[in-house]
Amino acid sequence: LRRKRYIASWYDAGLLTVPGISTRPRLEGDASWLYTIKVDSSVYGLDSCALMTRLAEGGIETRPLWTPMHRLPMYERNECLGSGVVADDLWHNCLSLPSGCGLTEGQQEAVIMAIRALAREV
Repeated sequence: LRRKRYIASWYDAGLLTVPGISTRPRLEGDASWLYTIKVDSSVYGLDSCALMTRLAEGGIETRPLWTPMHRLPMYERNECLGSGVVADDLWHNCLSLPSGCGLTEGQQEAVIMAIRALAREV
């Protein structure tokens, strides 16, 4: 847990000032199992899919958030799940960054620098 929290705090510090990239607030006791960012394409210059592609071209593997339940075939007619507007927004705009316990500071810094470099390509 200490390592996962350290990784999250390092990402928070490195990405805090990147326009169009937001992170979620850390709660006390947060396990920081995944580290996910939200991309505002109108500010950042790329949407989350394009960012994922560009990072992959540089050898950095990321993943979109999980498909919302209301989008899965088995639940598409389930009215209890609601409209899914918030879930769809997160699904389309969020990206999970490498955050395994074996991630080195150098590797993490490479992820941060790549995201910073791709911001509006400046």
